[in-house]
Amino acid sequence: YQKHAHLKGNPIWISEAARQYRVLPQTLWKWVKAGYIKQVGTKGNKTLIDEADVAYCVEIYRKRGKPGRILFNPDGTPYKSKTEHMTAHG
Repeated sequence: YQKHAHLKGNPIWISEAARQYRVLPQTLWKWVKAGYIKQVGTKGNKTLIDEADVAYCVEIYRKRGKPGRILFNPDGTPYKSKTEHMTAHG
C-alpha cells in the first residue's frame, strides 16, 4: 500500500478510475461496497473514491485475480490461501 501513498486522498470518479486502471466499474463498486476502497464524496449521481485505494486494489487484482477468487481479507490486506501459507513458510 505504501507504493501508492502519494495518491492518498486524491479523489477520482469511479468511471474515470475504471478507464484509467482498465478494470470494470462493477469491480470497483464491489470493492467500494466491501470497504476496500474508501468513498470520499459524491457529486450528483457520480461517486468519488480514493485513488490510492484503487491503485492498491488493482495491483492485487492484477497479481492474483481470477474469477471467483478471494483477493482480500476482511481488513483489506491481500488474501493468502492455506497452500500459499505452507509454501511461503517451507
